[in-house]
Amino acid sequence: MTAAAATITAAYPRVRAGAETISKRARVRAGLVLPAAGCSGSGAAGARAASVEAAANTAAGVDAGGRASSTASPSGVPMGNFYDLVFSMTMPAEMLSGKMESESLFVMLIKMVKCCFVTAGHAGMFGSIAVNQLYRDGVERAVREMKRGKTVSGTINDAKSERMRNILKNKVKLYLRQLYWLNRAVPGVIKPPSLASFEDMQKAALGTTVRLKLAEALRSMADEYALPAHHPLREPITAKSFHLCKQINAMSGRPGTPSATSDILASSPFRELLAKAEENMRAKYL
Repeated sequence: MTAAAATITAAYPRVRAGAETISKRARVRAGLVLPAAGCSGSGAAGARAASVEAAANTAAGVDAGGRASSTASPSGVPMGNFYDLVFSMTMPAEMLSGKMESESLFVMLIKMVKCCFVTAGHAGMFGSIAVNQLYRDGVERAVREMKRGKTVSGTINDAKSERMRNILKNKVKLYLRQLYWLNRAVPGVIKPPSLASFEDMQKAALGTTVRLKLAEALRSMADEYALPAHHPLREPITAKSFHLCKQINAMSGRPGTPSATSDILASSPFRELLAKAEENMRAKYL
């Protein structure tokens, strides 16, 4: 869990392929030849690394311009989802790359709740974390193989790496902190994995009872931290998401308000949701 949370702020490796001319869009070119699976650690981590290696071994080459070609691997198997994840210029479907328009606090909270699903193929909170980790695994594997003198086929795009990192840092991390507060204020709003498919979570709503509980929790928080009488959190209909986010940041590290994303992801139901999302992302990409 800590490893997954660490991906939100970790830096991506930058690669240089010998004396080759480096374009603005590419950092690595050659022919993908990764070692056989079964020599990378033990337990779940070793199994995941072995799957990464096996998937990479099925990847196809690139053309003279450094773009992924549509040819098959030497074994005759077309390049798969994992190869596309690591070397394609496009963002994975699971990354929260879209923009949430600024609306009232309750509207924004329900939008965040609707992103708490575990299904692959749609942009969501936990899919973003899980698919980013797979991407990093693939990039780091390619870098290690190049350092060992092996050839690596494909294009590792710095702009894509940076954008994925920023999505986790500037969106997912901030949303998780608000969702953690929401789940403590009104337990049960965020569903367990068995009820958190994409289709299920698009039906999520904040009913009248939930809104009343949230309004009460916000006013209690305003009283506890002596916020001004006119502060928007005292009247949630006028509040925005950034008002709650700013107050949560001010409370960071105090009892009930974890400062580390790893602490949030280690608590229920976030822990279980991430574990299921990781399983689903591996099933899709590996």
